[in-house]
Amino acid sequence: MERALSARQWGDAQARELAASVPLLTQQQQVDLLRRLSVAINEGQLKVETRGPLF
Repeated sequence: MERALSARQWGDAQARELAASVPLLTQQQQVDLLRRLSVAINEGQLKVETRGPLF
């Protein structure tokens, strides 16, 4: 997530990495991470460049 925010883009590689790591997180960590991702996208901090799901 930090690398994506630094690069200001969310692509297929980031979506795959997030999908692989979400099951390893606690439920609260998942909620926090997905909230952060949603806010970053909605505020224009991330340019979404994936054709598939975000995670």
